[in-house]
Amino acid sequence: MRRAMVPVLAVLMVAAVLAATPNDPYSPRRLKALRAEGPGGLQRLIDENAEVLKRGPDLGGSSWRNAVAAIDTVAAQRDAWASKIFWYRDLDQAKAAAAQEGKPILSLRLLGNLDTDLSCANSRFFRTTLYPDPRVNSLMREKFIMHWSSERPVPVVTVDFGDGRTMKRTVTGNSIHYVLDEHGRPLDALPGLYSAAEFIKRLNESLALAAEKPSDSRLREWHATAVANADAGPPPAMVQEAFAPEVVAVARAKAAAGPNARIAGLRTMSKVRVEDPLLRVLATLQSSVGQETIQNEYNLHRQIHQWFATGQPIVRDFESLNQRVYSELFLTPRSDPWLGLVPPDAYPALDGDGLARN
Repeated sequence: MRRAMVPVLAVLMVAAVLAATPNDPYSPRRLKALRAEGPGGLQRLIDENAEVLKRGPDLGGSSWRNAVAAIDTVAAQRDAWASKIFWYRDLDQAKAAAAQEGKPILSLRLLGNLDTDLSCANSRFFRTTLYPDPRVNSLMREKFIMHWSSERPVPVVTVDFGDGRTMKRTVTGNSIHYVLDEHGRPLDALPGLYSAAEFIKRLNESLALAAEKPSDSRLREWHATAVANADAGPPPAMVQEAFAPEVVAVARAKAAAGPNARIAGLRTMSKVRVEDPLLRVLATLQSSVGQETIQNEYNLHRQIHQWFATGQPIVRDFESLNQRVYSELFLTPRSDPWLGLVPPDAYPALDGDGLARN
Protein backbone atom coordinates (compact mmCIF):
# COMPACT_ATOMS: atom_id res chain seq x y z
CA MET A 1 0.00 0.00 0.00
CA ARG A 2 2.83 2.39 0.82
CA ARG A 3 4.53 1.81 -2.56
CA ALA A 4 1.26 2.43 -4.37
CA MET A 5 0.84 5.76 -2.58
CA VAL A 6 4.23 7.15 -3.68
CA PRO A 7 3.26 8.01 -7.29
CA VAL A 8 0.02 9.60 -6.10
CA LEU A 9 1.83 11.77 -3.57
CA ALA A 10 4.43 12.72 -6.18
CA VAL A 11 1.73 13.82 -8.60
CA LEU A 12 0.07 15.89 -5.91
CA MET A 13 3.35 17.54 -4.96
CA VAL A 14 4.14 18.41 -8.58
CA ALA A 15 0.64 19.83 -9.01
CA ALA A 16 1.12 21.99 -5.92
CA VAL A 17 4.46 23.29 -7.21
CA LEU A 18 2.99 24.08 -10.63
CA ALA A 19 0.10 25.93 -9.00
CA ALA A 20 2.57 28.22 -7.27
CA THR A 21 4.60 29.10 -10.38
CA PRO A 22 4.32 32.49 -12.09
CA ASN A 23 2.74 30.73 -15.11
CA ASP A 24 -0.48 30.48 -13.12
CA PRO A 25 -2.06 33.97 -13.33
CA TYR A 26 -4.04 33.28 -10.16
CA SER A 27 -1.34 31.66 -8.05
CA PRO A 28 -1.20 32.89 -4.44
CA ARG A 29 2.34 34.11 -5.04
CA ARG A 30 1.32 36.24 -8.02
CA LEU A 31 -1.80 37.64 -6.36
CA LYS A 32 0.31 38.62 -3.36
CA ALA A 33 2.75 40.38 -5.66
CA LEU A 34 -0.07 42.22 -7.46
CA ARG A 35 -1.55 43.32 -4.16
CA ALA A 36 1.85 44.64 -3.07
CA GLU A 37 1.79 46.87 -6.17
CA GLY A 38 -1.33 48.63 -4.89
CA PRO A 39 -4.06 50.01 -7.20
CA GLY A 40 -1.82 49.53 -10.24
CA GLY A 41 -1.57 45.80 -9.61
CA LEU A 42 -5.35 45.52 -9.28
CA GLN A 43 -5.92 47.42 -12.52
CA ARG A 44 -3.44 45.19 -14.33
CA LEU A 45 -5.29 42.07 -13.19
CA ILE A 46 -8.64 43.57 -14.22
CA ASP A 47 -7.28 44.51 -17.66
CA GLU A 48 -5.90 40.99 -18.15
CA ASN A 49 -9.35 39.53 -17.46
CA ALA A 50 -11.43 42.11 -19.32
CA GLU A 51 -12.79 39.62 -21.87
CA VAL A 52 -13.61 37.02 -19.22
CA LEU A 53 -15.44 39.58 -17.10
CA LYS A 54 -17.55 40.69 -20.07
CA ARG A 55 -18.98 37.18 -20.39
CA GLY A 56 -20.54 37.28 -16.93
CA PRO A 57 -21.15 34.30 -14.63
CA ASP A 58 -23.53 32.45 -16.96
CA LEU A 59 -21.34 32.46 -20.07
CA GLY A 60 -17.99 32.73 -18.30
CA GLY A 61 -18.54 29.80 -15.95
CA SER A 62 -15.50 28.72 -13.95
CA SER A 63 -13.21 31.13 -15.84
CA TRP A 64 -15.34 34.04 -14.70
CA ARG A 65 -15.50 32.77 -11.12
CA ASN A 66 -11.73 32.27 -10.97
CA ALA A 67 -11.07 35.76 -12.31
CA VAL A 68 -13.53 37.33 -9.89
CA ALA A 69 -12.02 35.50 -6.92
CA ALA A 70 -8.53 36.66 -7.91
CA ILE A 71 -9.66 40.27 -8.30
CA ASP A 72 -11.38 40.16 -4.91
CA THR A 73 -8.18 38.86 -3.33
CA VAL A 74 -6.01 41.63 -4.76
CA ALA A 75 -8.58 44.35 -4.04
CA ALA A 76 -9.44 43.07 -0.52
CA GLN A 77 -13.12 43.51 -1.33
CA ARG A 78 -15.90 41.13 -2.28
CA ASP A 79 -17.43 42.07 -5.69
CA ALA A 80 -14.38 44.17 -6.57
CA TRP A 81 -14.82 43.16 -10.22
CA ALA A 82 -17.69 45.70 -10.22
CA SER A 83 -16.19 48.50 -8.12
CA LYS A 84 -12.51 48.06 -9.14
CA ILE A 85 -11.48 49.68 -5.86
CA PHE A 86 -8.20 48.81 -4.15
CA TRP A 87 -8.43 48.81 -0.35
CA TYR A 88 -5.58 49.10 2.11
CA ARG A 89 -5.97 46.98 5.23
CA ASP A 90 -3.12 48.59 7.14
CA LEU A 91 -3.77 52.21 8.12
CA ASP A 92 -0.06 53.08 8.18
CA GLN A 93 0.25 51.90 4.59
CA ALA A 94 -2.81 53.95 3.67
CA LYS A 95 -1.28 57.02 5.31
CA ALA A 96 1.96 56.51 3.41
CA ALA A 97 0.04 56.28 0.12
CA ALA A 98 -2.02 59.35 1.05
CA ALA A 99 1.10 61.38 1.78
CA GLN A 100 2.73 60.27 -1.45
CA GLU A 101 -0.29 61.04 -3.65
CA GLY A 102 -1.56 64.09 -1.74
CA LYS A 103 -5.00 62.60 -1.14
CA PRO A 104 -7.20 62.16 1.94
CA ILE A 105 -8.14 58.69 3.19
CA LEU A 106 -11.67 57.33 3.05
CA SER A 107 -11.76 54.64 5.73
CA LEU A 108 -14.70 52.25 6.07
CA ARG A 109 -15.33 50.70 9.48
CA LEU A 110 -17.74 47.78 9.41
CA LEU A 111 -18.84 44.63 11.21
CA GLY A 112 -17.32 41.58 9.59
CA ASN A 113 -14.94 41.79 6.65
CA LEU A 114 -15.43 43.57 3.34
CA ASP A 115 -13.82 40.69 1.42
CA THR A 116 -16.39 38.12 2.56
CA ASP A 117 -20.01 37.61 1.57
CA LEU A 118 -21.55 37.87 5.05
CA SER A 119 -20.34 41.26 6.20
CA CYS A 120 -22.88 43.63 7.79
CA ALA A 121 -25.91 44.62 5.71
CA ASN A 122 -24.78 48.20 5.09
CA SER A 123 -21.40 47.11 3.75
CA ARG A 124 -23.13 44.65 1.41
CA PHE A 125 -25.20 47.52 0.05
CA PHE A 126 -22.04 49.59 -0.36
CA ARG A 127 -20.11 46.99 -2.35
CA THR A 128 -23.00 45.83 -4.55
CA THR A 129 -24.91 49.07 -5.14
CA LEU A 130 -23.15 52.23 -3.94
CA TYR A 131 -19.49 51.69 -4.87
CA PRO A 132 -20.18 50.45 -8.45
CA ASP A 133 -22.24 53.61 -9.17
CA PRO A 134 -20.10 55.37 -11.83
CA ARG A 135 -20.34 58.76 -10.12
CA VAL A 136 -19.38 57.37 -6.72
CA ASN A 137 -16.79 55.03 -8.15
CA SER A 138 -14.75 57.63 -9.99
CA LEU A 139 -14.75 59.90 -6.94
CA MET A 140 -13.53 57.17 -4.60
CA ARG A 141 -10.89 55.76 -6.95
CA GLU A 142 -9.47 59.07 -8.16
CA LYS A 143 -9.70 61.36 -5.14
CA PHE A 144 -9.22 59.11 -2.10
CA ILE A 145 -6.93 56.45 -0.69
CA MET A 146 -9.26 53.64 0.35
CA HIS A 147 -8.96 51.72 3.63
CA TRP A 148 -11.22 49.43 5.62
CA SER A 149 -11.08 47.86 9.06
CA SER A 150 -13.38 45.58 11.04
CA GLU A 151 -15.00 46.66 14.29
CA ARG A 152 -15.87 43.06 15.28
CA PRO A 153 -17.34 39.93 13.70
CA VAL A 154 -20.83 40.33 12.34
CA PRO A 155 -23.58 38.26 14.05
CA VAL A 156 -24.99 35.58 11.75
CA VAL A 157 -28.24 33.72 12.36
CA THR A 158 -29.32 30.49 10.65
CA VAL A 159 -33.01 29.61 10.56
CA ASP A 160 -33.74 25.89 10.18
CA PHE A 161 -37.24 25.33 8.73
CA GLY A 162 -37.16 21.67 9.76
CA ASP A 163 -37.67 20.29 6.25
CA GLY A 164 -34.12 20.53 4.96
CA ARG A 165 -34.33 24.21 4.13
CA THR A 166 -32.25 26.80 6.01
CA MET A 167 -31.89 30.54 5.73
CA LYS A 168 -28.69 32.37 6.72
CA ARG A 169 -28.66 36.10 7.42
CA THR A 170 -26.69 38.68 9.34
CA VAL A 171 -28.37 40.55 12.18
CA THR A 172 -27.68 44.04 13.55
CA GLY A 173 -24.47 45.96 12.96
CA ASN A 174 -23.64 49.27 11.34
CA SER A 175 -20.82 50.84 9.37
CA ILE A 176 -19.32 54.29 8.86
CA HIS A 177 -17.00 56.06 6.41
CA TYR A 178 -14.32 58.25 7.99
CA VAL A 179 -12.52 60.98 6.07
CA LEU A 180 -8.95 61.21 7.35
CA ASP A 181 -6.04 63.38 6.31
CA GLU A 182 -2.70 61.86 5.30
CA HIS A 183 -1.69 61.71 8.97
CA GLY A 184 -4.82 59.76 9.93
CA ARG A 185 -6.45 62.78 11.60
CA PRO A 186 -10.27 62.64 11.38
CA LEU A 187 -11.87 65.40 9.33
CA ASP A 188 -15.43 64.09 9.04
CA ALA A 189 -17.46 60.88 9.19
CA LEU A 190 -20.53 59.63 7.32
CA PRO A 191 -22.47 57.19 9.51
CA GLY A 192 -24.52 54.38 8.04
CA LEU A 193 -26.35 54.22 4.74
CA TYR A 194 -26.40 57.09 2.22
CA SER A 195 -27.93 57.53 -1.20
CA ALA A 196 -25.43 57.96 -4.03
CA ALA A 197 -26.32 61.64 -4.53
CA GLU A 198 -25.95 62.53 -0.86
CA PHE A 199 -22.80 60.43 -0.49
CA ILE A 200 -21.19 62.28 -3.41
CA LYS A 201 -22.21 65.64 -2.00
CA ARG A 202 -20.71 64.94 1.41
CA LEU A 203 -17.52 63.46 -0.02
CA ASN A 204 -16.98 66.52 -2.20
CA GLU A 205 -17.44 68.76 0.83
CA SER A 206 -14.86 66.70 2.70
CA LEU A 207 -12.45 66.91 -0.22
CA ALA A 208 -12.68 70.69 -0.19
CA LEU A 209 -12.07 70.69 3.54
CA ALA A 210 -9.08 68.36 3.23
CA ALA A 211 -7.57 70.60 0.54
CA GLU A 212 -7.55 73.45 3.07
CA LYS A 213 -5.41 71.41 5.49
CA PRO A 214 -7.52 72.99 8.22
CA SER A 215 -6.25 74.09 11.60
CA ASP A 216 -8.14 72.97 14.70
CA SER A 217 -10.05 76.24 14.83
CA ARG A 218 -10.98 76.03 11.13
CA LEU A 219 -12.15 72.44 11.61
CA ARG A 220 -14.40 73.53 14.50
CA GLU A 221 -15.77 76.39 12.42
CA TRP A 222 -16.49 74.11 9.45
CA HIS A 223 -18.42 71.65 11.60
CA ALA A 224 -20.31 74.41 13.41
CA THR A 225 -21.60 75.56 10.03
CA ALA A 226 -22.57 71.97 9.25
CA VAL A 227 -24.56 71.77 12.51
CA ALA A 228 -26.49 74.89 11.52
CA ASN A 229 -27.19 73.45 8.07
CA ALA A 230 -28.40 70.18 9.60
CA ASP A 231 -30.70 72.07 11.95
CA ALA A 232 -32.42 73.58 8.92
CA GLY A 233 -33.54 70.05 8.02
CA PRO A 234 -33.61 68.17 4.72
CA PRO A 235 -34.95 69.89 1.59
CA PRO A 236 -38.60 69.06 0.79
CA ALA A 237 -37.70 67.25 -2.44
CA MET A 238 -35.40 64.90 -0.52
CA VAL A 239 -38.18 64.05 1.94
CA GLN A 240 -40.70 63.54 -0.85
CA GLU A 241 -38.51 61.09 -2.72
CA ALA A 242 -37.64 59.20 0.46
CA PHE A 243 -41.19 58.70 1.66
CA ALA A 244 -43.14 58.51 -1.60
CA PRO A 245 -40.77 57.08 -4.22
CA GLU A 246 -43.48 55.27 -6.18
CA VAL A 247 -45.57 58.44 -6.48
CA VAL A 248 -42.55 60.41 -7.65
CA ALA A 249 -41.55 57.68 -10.11
CA VAL A 250 -45.06 57.50 -11.60
CA ALA A 251 -45.23 61.29 -11.91
CA ARG A 252 -41.91 61.36 -13.73
CA ALA A 253 -42.97 58.52 -16.03
CA LYS A 254 -46.20 60.31 -16.92
CA ALA A 255 -44.33 63.48 -17.70
CA ALA A 256 -41.90 61.61 -19.94
CA ALA A 257 -44.43 59.45 -21.83
CA GLY A 258 -47.38 60.43 -23.94
CA PRO A 259 -50.93 59.20 -23.23
CA ASN A 260 -50.78 56.46 -25.88
CA ALA A 261 -47.62 55.02 -24.36
CA ARG A 262 -49.19 54.91 -20.92
CA ILE A 263 -52.35 53.18 -22.20
CA ALA A 264 -50.29 50.67 -24.17
CA GLY A 265 -48.24 49.91 -21.07
CA LEU A 266 -51.36 49.24 -19.01
CA ARG A 267 -52.84 46.99 -21.68
CA THR A 268 -49.72 44.84 -21.96
CA MET A 269 -50.52 42.76 -18.90
CA SER A 270 -47.67 40.29 -19.38
CA LYS A 271 -45.27 43.23 -19.27
CA VAL A 272 -46.94 44.57 -16.14
CA ARG A 273 -46.69 41.20 -14.38
CA VAL A 274 -42.96 41.09 -15.02
CA GLU A 275 -42.05 44.71 -14.42
CA ASP A 276 -44.39 45.75 -11.61
CA PRO A 277 -42.84 43.48 -8.92
CA LEU A 278 -39.37 44.67 -9.91
CA LEU A 279 -40.49 48.30 -9.78
CA ARG A 280 -41.99 47.71 -6.34
CA VAL A 281 -38.72 46.18 -5.09
CA LEU A 282 -36.71 49.09 -6.48
CA ALA A 283 -39.16 51.59 -5.02
CA THR A 284 -38.90 49.92 -1.61
CA LEU A 285 -35.10 50.01 -1.80
CA GLN A 286 -35.15 53.66 -2.86
CA SER A 287 -37.50 54.51 -0.02
CA SER A 288 -35.42 52.63 2.54
CA VAL A 289 -32.17 54.23 1.40
CA GLY A 290 -33.79 57.67 1.27
CA GLN A 291 -35.16 57.39 4.79
CA GLU A 292 -31.86 56.04 6.12
CA THR A 293 -30.03 58.93 4.43
CA ILE A 294 -32.23 61.52 6.15
CA GLN A 295 -31.87 59.83 9.54
CA ASN A 296 -28.11 59.45 9.20
CA GLU A 297 -27.36 62.88 7.79
CA TYR A 298 -29.68 65.02 9.90
CA ASN A 299 -29.45 63.10 13.15
CA LEU A 300 -26.33 60.94 13.48
CA HIS A 301 -24.06 63.04 11.28
CA ARG A 302 -25.27 66.16 13.04
CA GLN A 303 -24.10 64.68 16.34
CA ILE A 304 -20.67 64.00 14.84
CA HIS A 305 -20.53 67.59 13.59
CA GLN A 306 -21.36 68.70 17.13
CA TRP A 307 -18.44 66.74 18.59
CA PHE A 308 -16.07 68.39 16.15
CA ALA A 309 -17.60 71.86 16.55
CA THR A 310 -17.15 71.79 20.33
CA GLY A 311 -13.56 70.59 20.01
CA GLN A 312 -14.03 67.38 21.99
CA PRO A 313 -10.73 65.49 22.41
CA ILE A 314 -12.09 62.27 20.92
CA VAL A 315 -12.27 63.78 17.40
CA ARG A 316 -8.48 64.11 17.26
CA ASP A 317 -7.94 60.36 17.29
CA PHE A 318 -9.44 57.89 14.82
CA GLU A 319 -9.92 55.00 17.24
CA SER A 320 -11.32 57.20 20.03
CA LEU A 321 -13.83 58.78 17.66
CA ASN A 322 -14.82 55.37 16.30
CA GLN A 323 -15.33 53.96 19.79
CA ARG A 324 -17.72 56.78 20.65
CA VAL A 325 -19.61 56.37 17.37
CA TYR A 326 -20.29 52.69 18.01
CA SER A 327 -21.10 53.30 21.66
CA GLU A 328 -23.33 56.38 21.51
CA LEU A 329 -24.62 56.59 17.94
CA PHE A 330 -24.91 52.96 16.88
CA LEU A 331 -25.61 51.76 20.44
CA THR A 332 -23.34 48.73 20.05
CA PRO A 333 -20.48 49.43 22.48
CA ARG A 334 -17.57 47.02 22.73
CA SER A 335 -18.54 46.45 26.36
CA ASP A 336 -21.69 44.62 25.14
CA PRO A 337 -20.62 41.28 23.62
CA TRP A 338 -24.19 40.62 22.44
CA LEU A 339 -24.58 43.84 20.41
CA GLY A 340 -27.86 44.78 22.06
CA LEU A 341 -29.50 41.50 21.04
CA VAL A 342 -29.90 40.34 24.65
CA PRO A 343 -31.88 43.00 26.55
CA PRO A 344 -31.63 42.55 30.32
CA ASP A 345 -35.41 42.69 30.84
CA ALA A 346 -36.24 39.95 28.30
CA TYR A 347 -37.34 36.48 29.45
CA PRO A 348 -36.76 33.90 26.69
CA ALA A 349 -37.78 30.89 28.83
CA LEU A 350 -34.73 28.95 27.61
CA ASP A 351 -31.96 27.21 29.52
CA GLY A 352 -29.13 29.65 29.99
CA ASP A 353 -31.27 32.27 28.23
CA GLY A 354 -30.43 30.46 24.99
CA LEU A 355 -26.86 31.77 25.14
CA ALA A 356 -23.66 29.80 24.71
CA ARG A 357 -19.97 30.49 24.36
CA ASN A 358 -17.93 28.15 22.19
